[in-house]
Amino acid sequence: MRATCGLIDYFILPSLFMHTYPSALMLGIAALALAAAGWWLTARELSPYQFSFAVLRDAAAYADAAPAHALSLEGNRVLLDTCARGMQGVSFLASPTALKTAVAHRCLDMAGETARLMPTYSYAHYVSAMALLALYRAEAAEEALLLSHQGARNEQWIAELRVALAEDNAELLGDYIGSVHRLDLAMLVQSRRGIRSIAHRYVASPDFRSRVTDVVETLPPDVQARFVQTVRSEANALLARR
Repeated sequence: MRATCGLIDYFILPSLFMHTYPSALMLGIAALALAAAGWWLTARELSPYQFSFAVLRDAAAYADAAPAHALSLEGNRVLLDTCARGMQGVSFLASPTALKTAVAHRCLDMAGETARLMPTYSYAHYVSAMALLALYRAEAAEEALLLSHQGARNEQWIAELRVALAEDNAELLGDYIGSVHRLDLAMLVQSRRGIRSIAHRYVASPDFRSRVTDVVETLPPDVQARFVQTVRSEANALLARR
């Protein structure tokens, strides 16, 4: 009996230990790898919010902040929103040309990377168009707006953004204004929300009013009548608030 126990102690227990130790080591390595991956994923997802907070101060922070790219759709939306707000802000518009150029390039890089990963994400192409227009690259901006339209032909919220951007830069977007832009206008003028989004510009800008009228006249009579009634109501409300 003692001899048998001795054999177990000498041959079997060390063998079991040798099998157990590598398993424990591998589990430890796997745990460390998972922890590192979790830290990396968390840092990657937090980077858009860190970028967003960093650039709240002024336009210079856009150019100085570390590049940020998210893994989720929501994280990328935060990045794009930050750039869209920044390139419409007073700080950006009043900045020296060199700074505006740096900011536009930074936002173009981030929007372009998002569009590369999600080619049909129309908002990414829209923000790319904003940056390209800030860089006076009109042809590339038209292409970005076209891609935005192709990715969301019937989504009103992004059509409202494209219309506002195109109208603010109409002198740079001749071909686009006469083609795809009219399709966005045709969608907006058929709903109260869409008409409300363009009512102020319709009242204030004769050129825009002419473009909208040209589009409305191609639509069925009942749509034309509803447009006239709605835009008159919205225009009166705007004038009353002045």
